[in-house]
Amino acid sequence: MRIVVVIVGCGLALAACKSRDGATRTTHAARGADATTSPTPGPVAASAPGQRTIGARVAAGVVRGPVPADEYHLLFATVADADRARDASARVLAGAGDAEVAPIALADTMFLPAALPYRGVELTDADRAGLRAATTALRVTVGHAASEPDHLAVDLHLAAAAARAGAGAGHGWIVDPYTSQVFSVASFDDKRPAGFAIGAHRMIIIDAVRDDGGGVFLETFGMARLGLPELYIRGLPSSYRDDVVAIVNAAAQTLIEGGRLPRDGELDVDTAHLATEPWPTRHREVVAAGGTGKVTLGATWSAGDDDHHNANPEIALTIGDGSAVAVADARRAFLGLDADEVIHAARDDAELAAASERALVELAKLAPRFAHGVPDLEQLMVKAPFATDDGGVEWMWVEVHAWRGKRLSGVLANQPFSIAALKEGAEVVVDQDELFDYTHRRADGTSAGGETNAILERQ
Repeated sequence: MRIVVVIVGCGLALAACKSRDGATRTTHAARGADATTSPTPGPVAASAPGQRTIGARVAAGVVRGPVPADEYHLLFATVADADRARDASARVLAGAGDAEVAPIALADTMFLPAALPYRGVELTDADRAGLRAATTALRVTVGHAASEPDHLAVDLHLAAAAARAGAGAGHGWIVDPYTSQVFSVASFDDKRPAGFAIGAHRMIIIDAVRDDGGGVFLETFGMARLGLPELYIRGLPSSYRDDVVAIVNAAAQTLIEGGRLPRDGELDVDTAHLATEPWPTRHREVVAAGGTGKVTLGATWSAGDDDHHNANPEIALTIGDGSAVAVADARRAFLGLDADEVIHAARDDAELAAASERALVELAKLAPRFAHGVPDLEQLMVKAPFATDDGGVEWMWVEVHAWRGKRLSGVLANQPFSIAALKEGAEVVVDQDELFDYTHRRADGTSAGGETNAILERQ
């Protein structure tokens, strides 16, 4: 089973600090450049409108296809609980056309016990114990008339209301088969209350998964219930993850509200045009931070994370030419991220030197752990020296993707202050013996290292 980080909603991430030789402290102002980029065309000409040919650019026009029946799975401890639930759900569905509540084999539900740590939504220990003891299940379905897309929200609300009523009456749990999320009645009421907005922040999740290159890829789940293709973007430094999640969420909302591309192979995202909350509020926050909320994404039909071309086609998104440099520029301009803080440090600072020496001893112990790649759900950052245009040294963080002997390769995680030829996101190789500090984020969420950053901030 692949190990993932599940992200719901649109988070904003803060840039890391970096240090530079010198004697004073300087803070850069935020950049406000236009975030619109020119995507690289796909490898094949655009598919015909309505076709989903893997490898072809997505054709301009409508991308929304037939909307499948909405569905929830309900889990219960006993058959008696399920019987009470069935009656409660049926009362909600009474009079609805293509809707039903029926038994389903527990093995046929989308409840994945091994994925519960990632897919469980605000579950208590009692919820987890109850789910492990579940013996029976129901399926609630509400069909959609293909000729009546305006009724989609009504049908989605009806299915959720029937699932909520059944789970409540039977003291059970709700499984969303489109996202594999598992809810208690309380967490379902919180995340999908009556009359919930049809938006990416409620209807989809995004998996962040380690890819072969040491970075991560992002993939949505839940767009299919709206008749839309899932979205997929790969080759991202893990330190950009949260910022690109915000972009992917905005792209998803753009398709949810509009359902079409303006040009072959291109999806324009502009948060100013998104009408569903929390997007108007988020747009004001982005503009206040100096961002544009705009980006043009390349759009190509893809098999996503599935190696087989018979998979349901997804839209692979690209930012600019797909490089980490292009992603770095776009995320900063889209969100209005502040420029990295630059701290000038004296060369002969004894406190920093001692902390750096301790850091390098601990870093060396990690070499065997990263010798065969970056472990799932982990991140290693190292602070390395780079020669400046004026003959000095600028210390910046590098996200490590490979460690071979004394050489660590990865991408630059800061925007250089005094090096014109180098950009954030550039692929770099650094020497272990020249490093100054490190940070190691473990799979359990704890971290180590970064002692010199704390000293610099205090000083």
